[in-house]
Amino acid sequence: MSNLIIRQPIFCQYSGIRIGVLEFLTTAGTLPYLTSWNDTVCHHPVFAMQYSRLLKFAKDEWQRLAQLEEPRETETETLRVAYLAILYGMTTIKQDCPGIPPWHIVQNTMAGLFNLAGWKFFLESKRFRFPFLHLSKLNDNLNFENISNYISACFECKSDYEIRVQELVEQEKIRSAEAALQALRDGWIVPTSKKMLWQWVKAHLPEKYSADAQGWLGTIFLGTDSTIREFEKEDIELACEIIESSCPVGTGIMPAVRERLKKISHAWEQHHEAWEIVEDKPNLFVNGAPILTEHPGEEPKETEYATRGKYLQAHARWQLAMKQWMKENGK
Repeated sequence: MSNLIIRQPIFCQYSGIRIGVLEFLTTAGTLPYLTSWNDTVCHHPVFAMQYSRLLKFAKDEWQRLAQLEEPRETETETLRVAYLAILYGMTTIKQDCPGIPPWHIVQNTMAGLFNLAGWKFFLESKRFRFPFLHLSKLNDNLNFENISNYISACFECKSDYEIRVQELVEQEKIRSAEAALQALRDGWIVPTSKKMLWQWVKAHLPEKYSADAQGWLGTIFLGTDSTIREFEKEDIELACEIIESSCPVGTGIMPAVRERLKKISHAWEQHHEAWEIVEDKPNLFVNGAPILTEHPGEEPKETEYATRGKYLQAHARWQLAMKQWMKENGK
């Protein structure tokens, strides 16, 4: 008796899409024996993608279809399955039977889904979960008629989470300030740690200075003398003003903070202002004849000097010399 070839289509458990064909031989009308055949589960290839790759793939497919005026159903099928795979990746789903969203649902809700999925992917917290989703014929979810309501609920969940996180961040700032206060309480007269002081200062800075605290403000407070000298005098003065006006007095920590600010100002002044400019000098005479001042030459340019401090010194000396020369020459 000749063998008979049987071809059995394979369908995705979630989408119901045909994803392959299993071909096998029968002998005397008997099928091959496959262990746990009834337990075999098959999924569409997009469900096997890493989530980051799935998001990029879906985005590329979305952009490709956007170039078509009226894409056929077969052309949209892969993106509709990817839509379902994205849902599986971002939330917990119970699905009573296979199904994928129709194209018009995907068109209307894909942008919101991308927004949520991307936010969830980059979220640091692995404990956060979107609401449970039940795809069932009983609640019309299997046809995805209510998916826009679900996405709206996810956005509300996202918003609530962000508010709670902001509150927790504020609480953490308070705990950080209290921890710094405890560590500094016994030794505030001589600040032994700039980092510990800055932790306390940063915890009391208003939200509007958060970017400055991460940037120039923190650099000045924690910087070495050479780092401090790279800033302008106005920067140093503004840093001191922001910190002193933002931090509470009477805690025992502010004297240490002020001491640090004094050292910062001193470091800058030692470098930029540790030279004396002498005002008009009297004319000198040799054998009764006055010694006239030579013309000081061209006005110095900042680009000719390695640092602004050296330029300011040279320019100040040039101004004094020019003033003296003009006085002697009746200018």
